Amino acid sequence: MGWHRVCLNTIVRKEKVLDSERLRILPMGSRVNVVEKQGRRVRIDQPISGWCSLNSSNGDTILKPLDANQTSKMVAPTPRSGQAAVTNLTEKVKYTEEQISKAQDSEKELLKQEKLQYEARIKDLEKKDAERQKMLAALQAQSAKPTAQGTASTDIETVKFRAGDAAMIVPDHELKGICIIQCVITVDGKEMIGCDYATHPDQFNFKGKSDGTHPVSGDKIWTPNNGMSGCWLERKDLKSLLPCLALLKQCEKLDQENTDLKYYKRTAEGMVKRVQEFHDQFKNNRTITFQPLDDTKEKVLKGEDFAKAFLTQFTSIEIHD
Repeated sequence: MGWHRVCLNTIVRKEKVLDSERLRILPMGSRVNVVEKQGRRVRIDQPISGWCSLNSSNGDTILKPLDANQTSKMVAPTPRSGQAAVTNLTEKVKYTEEQISKAQDSEKELLKQEKLQYEARIKDLEKKDAERQKMLAALQAQSAKPTAQGTASTDIETVKFRAGDAAMIVPDHELKGICIIQCVITVDGKEMIGCDYATHPDQFNFKGKSDGTHPVSGDKIWTPNNGMSGCWLERKDLKSLLPCLALLKQCEKLDQENTDLKYYKRTAEGMVKRVQEFHDQFKNNRTITFQPLDDTKEKVLKGEDFAKAFLTQFTSIEIHD
């Protein structure tokens, strides 16, 4: 079914049923790729795999199809972090600005919300990357400190790797940061270490890239985790072990939850701002006249009364399933 724009904040769930596990809140103005439809429920595969609704139970549109022209000009999916993500989002801001100048009035508000979210995400990513660099520097410093058992993380030359170990890659390596050990094999007398590395497979051009298949037998040894790429490294590529995989996984989970909350917070703040602007505009009118399409009797309200009622109706934002 292709790409759709999110017209109302909505919940992505793990299964089609409405009481299944909640995965993420998608903010108004974002985009999703629909791959399956069952009634008013649809399955999406980007930006996350799960189920959401085309329409709410009372008929409000939640997902609106993008036309072919918009789809053909869409930039690539945003990487999760790093400079590539900032560059990608900057391109999306530029593209959205172009769309705003061409859009009809009914579409402009959604595009403006989308642009604000991209700009806020750029700020979040820049702050997050700065924090990540500080964390890596602290880990590197910690690895050099002695402990009661000897060097921290043990001697990389003799350590026996276990699946799930986190390892620091040597500073001058093509890959940067941390990898997750998945297996250790020997091929023609040479030790090879299978690892997961935090980058999307489509953006990973490392010469040792792997999908977890044994290079000789062709057997599947491991499957890279979601959002990560598999690769083969050697012991000399690694500086030290980091006994903190469980902590890293928990940090990743909390980071995603925090990102979802920030999306929701920004969307709510944007809508409150727009509602206040409409309130001020209505309040400055002596009267507001409503002329029904069926030419029945028109309704005239005092601007101040309508503004007050309008603001009261939008004091909270409803999440539609």
